[in-house]
Amino acid sequence: MQLGPALAANAARVLRAARVPGVVNATCTLDTVAVICERGLDDAASDAIARTVQRLVSGMTPEAVRGREHVIPVCYDAECGPDLASVAAARGLTTQQVVDLHSQSVYRAGFVGFSPGFAYLQGLHERLHMPRLATPRARVEPGSVAIAGAQSAVYPRATPGGWNVLGRTPLRMYDEQREPPALIEAGDVVRFAPISRAEFDAIARDQPVARAPSVHDAVLSVAHPGTFVTVQPGGAAHLRHAGVPDGGPADRLSAVVANRLVGNADDAAVLEATLSGPTLRAMRDVTLAVCGADAAVVVEQPSGRLVEMQAMTPVSLQPGESLRVHGYRAGARLYVAVGGGVTGPVQPLRAGDVLATRTAQMGTVTRSSQALARFHHDCISARVLRVTLHPHASIVPDCAARLQDALWKVTPRGDRVGVRLEGPALTHAVTTMASHVTLPGDIELTPDGGAIVLGPDAPVTGGYPVLASVIDADQCAMMQARAGEWVRFVVVSLSEARAASVERASALDALTGGAR
Repeated sequence: MQLGPALAANAARVLRAARVPGVVNATCTLDTVAVICERGLDDAASDAIARTVQRLVSGMTPEAVRGREHVIPVCYDAECGPDLASVAAARGLTTQQVVDLHSQSVYRAGFVGFSPGFAYLQGLHERLHMPRLATPRARVEPGSVAIAGAQSAVYPRATPGGWNVLGRTPLRMYDEQREPPALIEAGDVVRFAPISRAEFDAIARDQPVARAPSVHDAVLSVAHPGTFVTVQPGGAAHLRHAGVPDGGPADRLSAVVANRLVGNADDAAVLEATLSGPTLRAMRDVTLAVCGADAAVVVEQPSGRLVEMQAMTPVSLQPGESLRVHGYRAGARLYVAVGGGVTGPVQPLRAGDVLATRTAQMGTVTRSSQALARFHHDCISARVLRVTLHPHASIVPDCAARLQDALWKVTPRGDRVGVRLEGPALTHAVTTMASHVTLPGDIELTPDGGAIVLGPDAPVTGGYPVLASVIDADQCAMMQARAGEWVRFVVVSLSEARAASVERASALDALTGGAR
């Protein structure tokens, strides 16, 4: 939905506050709002949401919703602001004049993107407009207050970055255990207040310490993690407005099937392993199910005896027994569901890490069947993928035909952020665009005419044109494609895309007894 710069943030706030049935989130950029809906909605439900959204935002004025106001303390000394002196020299100012101009301006958060809690602040004094650094830093410290172009921002966490850093704030800009988690949201008003280094240190000491999530009991230890194994909760689409990527399993279908096999809720956290591993040792009685990539999975008993684990069949491990994944025959990602759910380190798992359950209770367990196995295999092994065209597609002449006529090779340059495809160069005159909301499955066009299919960890906003989007029902297959495999795209309508999701969900419910 295209709106004015001041209206977009207000509209997104109104839509989130309205809690429209079927709407998960409303995310904005400077002048657009994207309404994120639940999976599996049919045309009638989607049309009803569109009418409700239009009613809520029609006649809205920039003053309709006022954001919160923040005063952010900033230490502008040389250590906290490594680019302060160079900005002053480039603009013909003293460092104190730079501090005064920056701290005396009033900013408005246009939108949040790039990383969780990273708010793009409009209102930078024109004498401080600066290009980005020629060579971005490999690490920008959390809390760094920076400028680039006509904007200012605060880096919520340590990340690479190319903005000019003027100082640092001791405040925690993003805390997932806080409500709301992002200190600054789109539409908020921000002022910066200079403080001394002593004041910085005192405020930093008073910041709350992150609390560990509550768990039940330790159930598994990681004997060998494999290439890349992470704990993936159900997803965070409800936090998109705070700059948080959707996250969750890259192949959601396999994760849901694994969870149903052990009686978990569909969105219970699972282990996601990529291309190899893991080996997990039971610390107490535990029920596991494995789904996703076709892999050789065995249970190793304390005696050393190996018992092959049947596909799509839950297995109960006793203390001392291990689940071992020997190798992947097809597919890229394997999912392990733990009865009662699982929690563990946020970062990729390492040998010696301990995993725990969030609850000791399990729901109704789905019985495995050949029909379920065939259904799952057909879904994730498809390599002719349905896509819907994006409005940006108009920048490529004969876009639909050129997209469908080509074969696209999956390259090794892929991860949970996105998968790079190799194919015919889709040349176009536009290299970058105004920031816009992006979604998992979007096919971005790079300046060289290449294509990247965005994954669950992609930023919530982007600047490259989006050609098309892999439909929700086929994203599981896209994220299971391995380097060297070929995929093709078939353009379908939004109505056909919605119908495919409804059909997929209905078929899965019929085979598993319904959603949890």
